[in-house]
Amino acid sequence: MPENMEEAIQKVKSRELTLREASTTYGVPRATLGRRVLKRNKVAKDAHKHLGRYETVFDKEFERQLKDYILNIESTFFGLTCEEPTPCSISGC
Repeated sequence: MPENMEEAIQKVKSRELTLREASTTYGVPRATLGRRVLKRNKVAKDAHKHLGRYETVFDKEFERQLKDYILNIESTFFGLTCEEPTPCSISGC
């Protein structure tokens, strides 16, 4: 489906197909296609959609390190509260 959405967006932007034609040809919802062509979709960029309403702040490597740190501390019975990971994540443990 993402490939179909990408192709449909390209065809509409290049004016090869209308929004309605691209929607039926590629089997994608017309409203969604219209939002993505006009870039009015706050979360999805072109044909790629992010999960949730927030965008990531840290890169994948730092998130992995932070997760490993928290799991390591938790496994040694040093439970963390919601406030405790914040200073660690800012300082870059």
